[in-house]
Amino acid sequence: MERELLKPEEVASILKISKYTVYEMVKRGDLEAIRIGRKMRFDPATIEKFKHGHEQVKQIQSGALPSEFTGSINGQPILFLGSHDLAVEALATEIRDAIPNFQFFTAFTGSMDGLLNLYYGKCDIAGCHLFDEETGQYNIPFVKRIFPGERIHIIHFVNRNIGWIVPKGNPKQLSGWQDLSRDDLTFINRQKGAGTRILLDYYLTKLNLPQSVISGYDDIERTHIAAASRVARSLADFALGTESAAKAFGLDFILLKKEVYDFVMKSVFYESAHGHAFIQLLHEPGIVSKITQLGGYDTKNIGKIVED
Repeated sequence: MERELLKPEEVASILKISKYTVYEMVKRGDLEAIRIGRKMRFDPATIEKFKHGHEQVKQIQSGALPSEFTGSINGQPILFLGSHDLAVEALATEIRDAIPNFQFFTAFTGSMDGLLNLYYGKCDIAGCHLFDEETGQYNIPFVKRIFPGERIHIIHFVNRNIGWIVPKGNPKQLSGWQDLSRDDLTFINRQKGAGTRILLDYYLTKLNLPQSVISGYDDIERTHIAAASRVARSLADFALGTESAAKAFGLDFILLKKEVYDFVMKSVFYESAHGHAFIQLLHEPGIVSKITQLGGYDTKNIGKIVED
């Protein structure tokens, strides 16, 4: 039986990703692995199904909507693009489990990229946590600038804790934003357009610190979980990320700010059967409970209309 299963390096070759990314996807629950002693193997049918779904996401992003996805609520997908968050991953899993054959695709591209894809009609929902330094608000100023004169709906998802993700015991004694000025620390950053990077750059400006003072500023990961993994493997001293990502790796967390994470959608989706179903699911006790268990989230106003 073992000879018929795929090794991690074979899966990496099929999906055109690194072997390490395969391990990360198993840890996140994106891929199902079979344990044989200390070895990890994969069912070829499962990998083929995942590959097919991943290709469909790329088709949707490019505007080439597969014809088989037109039709009823159980046949037509919802595409989410935006900032990475473990709570969004949990929500997506619960939605797929709650409604058989309900197609819900997520691609974590960053807050700004999510809004721009929504503007061009390449997704149904954008997820963002963009801090506006002029107003001190999250998300609303950016939505108004990107969609002038258009009726856009902002639905609150969660408030979340963001701060330094550091090794267990916080050996280098990080404590606040001023740690950015230290020359004995190696950082792992996020990509341009990510809300986390925008927040970091805001505080660099506020502290009058050039980007060049941070060792690792140009070393990036695209998700909180990937950044936390770098810290867990001693490849960086700290990262700016969510408490839930730190908890997932058993790392320590120093709270710096409470953020607002919202969902943004156009009226055509908000008023559709898909939109109503999605918003209704936000209030399901099982979903709220699953998010709370991740750590570092406030779900008190989940599903509340912020801007309509």
